Amino acid sequence: MSEQSPHPGRVLVVDDTLGNLKVLANLLGEEGYDVRPVSSGRQALEAVERNLPDLILLDVNMPGMDGYEVCRRLRETEHARTVPVIFVTAWLDRAYMVKAFEVGGTDYVTKPFLFEEVLARVKTHIALKRTRDALAERDARVRELEELLSTRGLK
Repeated sequence: MSEQSPHPGRVLVVDDTLGNLKVLANLLGEEGYDVRPVSSGRQALEAVERNLPDLILLDVNMPGMDGYEVCRRLRETEHARTVPVIFVTAWLDRAYMVKAFEVGGTDYVTKPFLFEEVLARVKTHIALKRTRDALAERDARVRELEELLSTRGLK
């Protein structure tokens, strides 16, 4: 990664409808994102275990394990807890949207979606995650320095 043009990010796209998967993967790929498309909740959890994405676009209505359960399981794991999850679904009912946030979703986009809207949300949430991660690293370094100063009697 060059400092002038950092890689836009790794996006896991989860949808059981092949057409939706292809559209999102192709469009995000054209924008420079490293996109991993998977077609089930189980595959999504396995993909996250192998290679943590910067963001997940997650369909709600999938057979076997729905998007809500996938998100709930992600939030229970230490390594994936902070990965932004944007739900992408055709369900317009506010109750579904509220449930998405209750299980740990970061954002919610309805189908049919405008790609410009999805792209803007992806960019925003990846930038926010990178900022949070950088702040967490800085805070950890500050705590280490404080401990070092304390153990040397300089604090």
